[in-house]
Amino acid sequence: MNRSVVRRALAVVAVAGLLAVGCGVGAASGTTTTFAALTQYRLFFVRSGALFEVSRTSAGTPDPSSLIDSLAQGPTTAESLGGFRSALGTAIVVSSVRLNGALAQVDLARSFADIPRGDQTLAIGQITLTLTDRPDILRVQFTMANVTIDVPKGNGSLTHEPVGADDFRELVRLPNTASGATGPSGASGATGPSGASGVVGPSGATGPSGASGPSGATGPSGASGAPATG
Repeated sequence: MNRSVVRRALAVVAVAGLLAVGCGVGAASGTTTTFAALTQYRLFFVRSGALFEVSRTSAGTPDPSSLIDSLAQGPTTAESLGGFRSALGTAIVVSSVRLNGALAQVDLARSFADIPRGDQTLAIGQITLTLTDRPDILRVQFTMANVTIDVPKGNGSLTHEPVGADDFRELVRLPNTASGATGPSGASGATGPSGASGVVGPSGATGPSGASGPSGATGPSGASGAPATG
């Protein structure tokens, strides 16, 4: 009788031990899955001669070089169907991006000069608006072969100084506006960059190729002045 009781007790202990070992193995082999937080960021693309923002998401905040790569790769299929394109073209037009405090230094490749002159203004705007959308970048300085160059602003004027988002407000449109809608600055329609001066290389300055002569000057009301009659 005592042996029977002992055997039963040993059997209970053995089963309990197996259960404990089984639970231990399960705990040891279990894995914890963690998901990286998605970060929303903005890129700027061209549509109907103006600059529009598009939202993207990624695991973590893209660095400045990754943002430029995204601009160079162009819009997604869905964005292309929405009429968006990139003025940067298909060639590599940015050699490097470096941060110096709140200033991003963008060194343009010489192939940037192959971009049509009207698109150069839009391309500079795309780069500037995309980079300064990061909270740690306030201005962008453009160089070529590490020499500071003049670049066009949104109003067509050239500057040797670093540029910011405010320099391209004439070209920016809200995501839900058409090409002729009123922009943030209150001016109707997109400002066409086709008459703007192109990027100036380190060795020389480019004049305002789209300027009209005195006889074709536009009057203050927006109508072309008629020639005086004798």
